[in-house]
Amino acid sequence: GNKWNIYVSKSADGTTWSTPLVVNFNETSNIYNQTLAAIAIDHAATDVVYIACEDDRDGNKDIWMSYSTNGTSWTPKRITTNTKDQTDPTIAVNNHIVYLGWTDSRNASTDFYGTNSESSWANIPVVVTGSNQSSISYAADPIDNVVHEFWVDDVSGNYDILYRKTGSGSNGISVTDEPGVGKNRPAAGLAIING
Repeated sequence: GNKWNIYVSKSADGTTWSTPLVVNFNETSNIYNQTLAAIAIDHAATDVVYIACEDDRDGNKDIWMSYSTNGTSWTPKRITTNTKDQTDPTIAVNNHIVYLGWTDSRNASTDFYGTNSESSWANIPVVVTGSNQSSISYAADPIDNVVHEFWVDDVSGNYDILYRKTGSGSNGISVTDEPGVGKNRPAAGLAIING
């Protein structure tokens, strides 16, 4: 139709792929949009795939998530309900804890909000300042049991990429501060290499 859906396809060899299936985000009317998917996998005894997206069914953008153990049947979960836009989700799994972050416009500026599976999916302000935070990306490090957080912030008057570790309490440190030079966004998929 004239709407956007999130589809998933799986492969055992990277060459042959299953028929794409729509991911269930509990949007039964099939007239609203699900966009900007982010994906993470929990490699427990049974792999669990998590997909987060933006959804516009309430006249603003909210964050929804859905998970599956087989890539066929999906269980949806609404994450945000605020009437302002929550956009651009990122997701990571670290030691079986699911972390989800997004750009949130419920305050005067856009802020960095997040949640995790241990907090009953409560919306938690991560970085809320007078500047604008956006384009959040996560990288999970199971060795150190932390999630590394990167985002774009205009605190310096330019768009710079800031960084912090989960639980650090910091508003971030700049990793790209070049006066007068703006940055667009950190990589959507980040890798942690140990050794």
